[in-house]
Amino acid sequence: MDLTALPFNQLVGLRKSEQKEVLLKLSFSPKVGNHLGMVHAGAIYTLAEAASAAFLVKHRGKRTNVGGVVCKASSKYSAPGKTTLRAYSDLAPAEVTAAIAKVDERGRALLSVPITIRTRDAIVGQFVFEWLLGLQEDD
Repeated sequence: MDLTALPFNQLVGLRKSEQKEVLLKLSFSPKVGNHLGMVHAGAIYTLAEAASAAFLVKHRGKRTNVGGVVCKASSKYSAPGKTTLRAYSDLAPAEVTAAIAKVDERGRALLSVPITIRTRDAIVGQFVFEWLLGLQEDD
């Protein structure tokens, strides 16, 4: 599933990255800027949420019949974003595998995916998205 192809993510301008460890990125532009000339907090949140989904998609492997919805989220903004923002997660991919095993056993599972948004020089924000995972039709 290409999360950058979703209409809302296209509207905001989310893009894939050539860097393996970067889940998604967002470049500053006037359409995502706020009144202070920085990336709007809503655009940063959108990047983080989509990156958490990208992490799940990337690490679920061939299990395209496992998906989910965000049921809880937390956010902490710590620096302005004025350039290209990149999204990362330090969650071990094995956590996704374990959550999928719970879905197979119980029909659903919760998985918290931490996301860090960075510029080249600073952490812009840290987020945690709790996903309710379950079986779904293949993509």
